[in-house]
Amino acid sequence: MIGLIENNIQKRKIYLAIYFLVFTFFLLVKGYKTEITVDEAFSFLNYSYTKDYLNIGIANNHILNSILVGIISPLGISELILRIPNLIFGIIYLILILFFSSKKDNYIICSLILILNPYLFDYFAISRGYGIGSALIFLSCYIYLFSKRNNVIAPLVVLSIATFSYHVIVVFLFSFWLVNIINLKNNYKITHFIFINSTVLSVSLINLYLLLNVTAEGKPLYGVNNLSIFDILTGSFGLNSLYINNELPFNIFLNLLFLSPLIFFRLLSNKEKNVVAFSYLTLFLIYLIPYILNKPFPLLRAVVCFLPPILLLVCQVIEKLIKKTENINIVGLITVSMFFFLFSFINSIKINKTIDWQDGMKRSEILQRDDDCGFVIPFNELDSVGQYYRLIDELNYEKKSSIC
Repeated sequence: MIGLIENNIQKRKIYLAIYFLVFTFFLLVKGYKTEITVDEAFSFLNYSYTKDYLNIGIANNHILNSILVGIISPLGISELILRIPNLIFGIIYLILILFFSSKKDNYIICSLILILNPYLFDYFAISRGYGIGSALIFLSCYIYLFSKRNNVIAPLVVLSIATFSYHVIVVFLFSFWLVNIINLKNNYKITHFIFINSTVLSVSLINLYLLLNVTAEGKPLYGVNNLSIFDILTGSFGLNSLYINNELPFNIFLNLLFLSPLIFFRLLSNKEKNVVAFSYLTLFLIYLIPYILNKPFPLLRAVVCFLPPILLLVCQVIEKLIKKTENINIVGLITVSMFFFLFSFINSIKINKTIDWQDGMKRSEILQRDDDCGFVIPFNELDSVGQYYRLIDELNYEKKSSIC
């Protein structure tokens, strides 16, 4: 019996080690191979390269990402260097999955559920705030659920930082605080309670101001206007669309999956129930607030940050269901479902492109010169990708003795 347990533990360690190495390698290769996107180039040129981090006039400035890219930019300018912060947070996310899955009997299912999403993987491999925000939200939930102490302050600190990676995360911060306010009141001194509440309120007000600023009249809109209530509800608040596959059976399956923490709410621990409360409250508020403020709905990629805690809850439900029922059919059904996830992931992910940005100006066209060694395409006709490659070309030229 002891030998069997030791053998299972050894198998688990081998699987999780392979899992980590494979997905880390794939993430790094994707970060290296993916073509620069318009938003990445624009953010780098206007915020990170110029060190104009606090320019809040446009939604494209994901402040935390801009600062981190600016800090490492002396290392050089390339797609891979720009993406180092997100790649690091992607690896942190994978490490947290290892820690989480290692505690589970169904560690293979849990580890795959938490990573097999093409949108999530895309944003860990490019220089935007969504990947950083996703990792920090997952970290906050992991600390909240698995810390031995009744720790609420550490997740609040992590979430406060996360709001500056992508301002919409302030809704998650507010929901987390609201669900845990009684816990804070009962477990902390009045001075600590006031300080925590004041900090959360301050961070929330700053981020709300930033959100309102980037959706002000005459500025680029932070979202879309063409969503109906039916679209929102039947798409699990946008989560379904993150899996790209629009086939009806797969969408039904995803709805059941994302609703499983609500359906099997009674099986969950008190802390897990709290995670259900603030995770689903966040999604509800994200789509309610635009109605109230007459603002556009967040873009699809806005909800990618809120996918990891939902997936974590799904894993908890699956683990408890299998233990409670000991039904081999449930295990078989879930295992088969993993193949749908795997197929959707493989079918959607691209090693050198992203889902949201498929086309852009080609580097060869941007740098093409005429007989007089001038550029064929004038600078004022370039998009931000073109300007990015011209900047690199100029910096390289300064190191050379001739142009052509």
